[in-house]
Amino acid sequence: MSELTQQNSGFPEPPPRVEVQSVTAPTPAQSVRTQKDQGGVALFSIEGIAMLIWAFLLDMLGVTINFLFPGAGWLTTMLGTCTIGVWAWFRGGKGPFSKKMKKFLKKGGIAIVLETISAGALPGWTILVILTLKK
Repeated sequence: MSELTQQNSGFPEPPPRVEVQSVTAPTPAQSVRTQKDQGGVALFSIEGIAMLIWAFLLDMLGVTINFLFPGAGWLTTMLGTCTIGVWAWFRGGKGPFSKKMKKFLKKGGIAIVLETISAGALPGWTILVILTLKK
């Protein structure tokens, strides 16, 4: 009787199991790592795009503030130094302080001087982000 109930239980037989291998796209961190390993520019990483947008906004804000309130461009220079300057410093890598400072002053010094002298009229922050991402 038990054989009969198993055969005529009313449920269809399940299909045979097929193992499927999934293919996943690399995570953003993995793609950035491979770009860095290959010596490529990480401009199009999430970090790169976010910092480029922020730098562009700071540069445009600097131009706008200088147009509306001449002499107030130091506000965006200070904001850029506190955000993009600190980001560029920490992105500079590990190493002795003096070596890191020389590397930062080559790139960061250019942007800060451009922003200070031009009172925010030149795209110094965008240039700094591109130079930092290029390594």
